[in-house]
Amino acid sequence: QEKDIQDYCLLLHSCYPNARRRFNYLVHWYPKALDSSISPNGSSLIHTAILHSLNSFRMVLKAGMRYYPGNMGFLFKKDINGTTACFSAFLLFGFQNSLECIKECIPPSSEHPILHYVAKHVPRFLEDFIPHYPHDVHIRDDRGRSLFHTRLAESYNYSDSSTKGSTFVHEATDEDIEEKDPVTGLYPFLLVSSSVNAD
Repeated sequence: QEKDIQDYCLLLHSCYPNARRRFNYLVHWYPKALDSSISPNGSSLIHTAILHSLNSFRMVLKAGMRYYPGNMGFLFKKDINGTTACFSAFLLFGFQNSLECIKECIPPSSEHPILHYVAKHVPRFLEDFIPHYPHDVHIRDDRGRSLFHTRLAESYNYSDSSTKGSTFVHEATDEDIEEKDPVTGLYPFLLVSSSVNAD
């Protein structure tokens, strides 16, 4: 039953390569279990899978993208300490190994706005992601925002927000500068200012 999958953490106990068919069967039966807390401290499945192995992380992320692409497969889900699954994977497996796994589950040019999520949740790695997702630079998120506007709106996440925001504007095209942010209705210069003040 669905309750058993949740209560007995069956996805966690089957997210191993030699139990792949069982894992996929259980996920298909109750995909909501992918977004559940599986321990008393509130750890999510994807965070716990990372502690198991890179293969477990891959299985959970791939299933997450199949059933929850709008949540980017929970790659950017935060744990109780505010750390994203993405960053946890970088810490445990290294950036390159984690990135190859992510690219397998979220292929470049797959029309998922992954760079927007990176800019918002792990901005220090955005420039590292872009060469691997060059087409995705031009994808807009579900609110119609370009990556340029997302970077400006999230510039308070950078170590030197005012400098970073100014850098983005200086590197922008005329079209970028002339386009209002569809979320706030602000031009880029005002968007930088509002982002910095929000910090």
